[in-house]
Amino acid sequence: LFDEETNAGCSLRLNPTKPFVLHGDEGVVRGSSGEDMFYYFTPRCDVTGAVTIEGETQDLKSGMGWYDHEFGRMAERGSERDIGWSWLSAQLDDGSELSLYDLFDRRDPDKNCGHWAVHIDRDGHCTRYREFTLTPRRYWHGYRTFTDFPVDWDAHIPALNLHIEVRATFSDQEFITANSEPSFWEGAVSVKGTKGGQPIAGPGIVECSGFDFTGDLDGFYRAVGKATRGVISDILPLQPDRAAIEFLTGAERRKHIAVGLEGDLLSQVLTAPLREVLDRGGKAWRSYALMLCVEIVGGDPNDFGTYLALPELLHTGSLIIDDVQDRSTVRRGGPTCHEVHGTPLAINAGCAAYFLAEATTDSIRKQVPIERQLEVYRLYFEAMRAGHAGQALDIRGLTQVVDQALAEGDVRGLRERVLTIHRLKSAIPARTAAEMGATLGGGEPELIVVLGDYAEAMGLAFQIVDDILNLRGFEGKLKDRGEDLREGKATFPVVAALEALPLEQARRLWSAIRNKPSQQYEIDALIHQIDTCGALDGSMDLARRMVNEAWLKLDPHFECSFAKIRLRAFGYYLLDRHY
Repeated sequence: LFDEETNAGCSLRLNPTKPFVLHGDEGVVRGSSGEDMFYYFTPRCDVTGAVTIEGETQDLKSGMGWYDHEFGRMAERGSERDIGWSWLSAQLDDGSELSLYDLFDRRDPDKNCGHWAVHIDRDGHCTRYREFTLTPRRYWHGYRTFTDFPVDWDAHIPALNLHIEVRATFSDQEFITANSEPSFWEGAVSVKGTKGGQPIAGPGIVECSGFDFTGDLDGFYRAVGKATRGVISDILPLQPDRAAIEFLTGAERRKHIAVGLEGDLLSQVLTAPLREVLDRGGKAWRSYALMLCVEIVGGDPNDFGTYLALPELLHTGSLIIDDVQDRSTVRRGGPTCHEVHGTPLAINAGCAAYFLAEATTDSIRKQVPIERQLEVYRLYFEAMRAGHAGQALDIRGLTQVVDQALAEGDVRGLRERVLTIHRLKSAIPARTAAEMGATLGGGEPELIVVLGDYAEAMGLAFQIVDDILNLRGFEGKLKDRGEDLREGKATFPVVAALEALPLEQARRLWSAIRNKPSQQYEIDALIHQIDTCGALDGSMDLARRMVNEAWLKLDPHFECSFAKIRLRAFGYYLLDRHY
């Protein structure tokens, strides 16, 4: 086997030194879709050959190997399940071997689908066991697929009086393939413990799949949000310890600043108001865009896990301030931050979120060249300037501009005025996240630009879809339907309706919106008028066109890869969302 791209490969010869063994029920195990598979193995082989790494070949004069083979597909109609598994094989220093597996239904992890252990003694005699445990003790979270995999286990076979600890030699041994959902973990482990009261140890390998089952794209992005909130909870603990207090108050190098400050008090006035909104969820798609752009240019997202927090902190800070400015009462399915904690604390917490993002940069200081670090800072402050300019324009609103346009009978410039606000508030922060990711991943300048263009188009389309959903309604009532009309705002679908309607109808529509209707029946009637003139469908068509055109420009710059497929799916998902 040899891969010319990585200049690595191997040529190995395995000579079995023990008989072949049937695993499971006389060789039958359950496959990944619930079908019957046939499985056999030989647990110890002499290995000779050569290994090539980065072009250098090393002869392998002697080594120890394990060979197994699984094949077949004999599913009975109606019997298929989505199977997950944990599978351990180990070669022990007393000359024996152990292989065990635990299969489960991914949709119902408590439902067992197969449970066997095989022990092979020094002389090659095997004994099968049904009573054993394989218990995960530590999990690792990967930032490519946002899946939690167990990487440390304890195993116990009572009849053998065997107790072992199984520990991964390193955590990141995740494999992404076209036929895994979305990946599996397979890697080297060390085994240590006792058998029959005597110490044993040895190398092993574990394969596991089906953990953290998400099922669909909604489930996947919930996993992204969960991971993002996990990173943020480390930065913003609800019960800050001394280290957290010093970070949150800027006292890391001036410890006397925070002397006497208790974590409970700081939580009440700072971390709790922020977590009020952060902990409610959200898909954290900007954070995902950053990680995906690290990967698509050849970087490793697992090196930059803390950066998940940066876009979400920036976004959440802006939401808290925006809700105060708009006098909103609902955010992410609950009361807004200022409704719970009061306006002064909400404003302060929202502003603090912008500066807490600095906590994410610690992880790159030793592994990213200084020029890339400086570029990340520059991008961040560019986004801050754009966002605040956009928010200022949004606060001012377009009332006077729309009044003048309708009075003059020419509304053709209104669309671009709305899009300018959307670009500044939503598209540029999305672009910034993508360009940060591509910069951290070591992308070439041209690739960083095209990724930024695509993310900007997604961010702009996202805000247009947000305007549409404000009128059609958000899934789970995350916001009040027609809230923008209640505030008298000229959103993109409103402007599209003013363009589509005859002038006198457009003037009447705007007059009703301008007066800030308070009754839901009035709002529903306005939404119906905007919808029936084609403004909502037309706005949706524009959002789709923006993303598709940006993709056509990006497509030639990247070869096909799993990251590229996910980037394309990501664009579709943002357009088809209902939250």
